[in-house]
Amino acid sequence: MKEYRIRVTETLSRLVSVETECEDDAIDLVQEQYTNEEIVLDETDFDNVEFEVD
Repeated sequence: MKEYRIRVTETLSRLVSVETECEDDAIDLVQEQYTNEEIVLDETDFDNVEFEVD
């Protein structure tokens, strides 16, 4: 028997709406919220899974 290493990559995503003066501020705000764990993705945010030989 041969051993294989299989990489499992799971993608979670969520669409977040914010109101700011510009696009850059919106990204900064959402990044800050994510870093501060105000936005926490979970199994309901599942988007995709990929399997590949490593």
